Amino acid sequence: FGTLKDSKIKIKATEAKMARGLMVRYLAENQIENVEKIIVQSNTDIVKLRKSIIKLGYKITKEKLVEDNEIIYTIIEFRKGKEKYSYEELYFGPYLLKNKDDIFYEYYNKKLLKYENLLLQLPKANVVSRIHHMNLIKVIKKELEDKKVS
Repeated sequence: FGTLKDSKIKIKATEAKMARGLMVRYLAENQIENVEKIIVQSNTDIVKLRKSIIKLGYKITKEKLVEDNEIIYTIIEFRKGKEKYSYEELYFGPYLLKNKDDIFYEYYNKKLLKYENLLLQLPKANVVSRIHHMNLIKVIKKELEDKKVS
């Protein structure tokens, strides 16, 4: 999408269906630096997506969880800039943490159940993976606590 300015087309938006890795690789390899705003939607690898685009010199400016056909997607807007994020902000999203809605609780309750079931199935010898999943469970439970209180 674009507009004509000084006999040249100024691109305002591009719609592309790309997997997270392909999109981030494209932005990095082509040294895309003149993009003011990036809006992405995904239902997988959200933490990796956040980290990858932040590493390219963007900060998170908006986020929203939406549900479509029983699948919850994360929509994130990035703009040029730098900002430091905590582990929890990278995992949950800084704006989603501040504005927890019913979809947030639904999504992370499902994730919690998934990780608890996975932990039961992981071999005891797989210590690193077990510790990783125990930490995820702890972090998710902490963020879901306030829903039980209210």
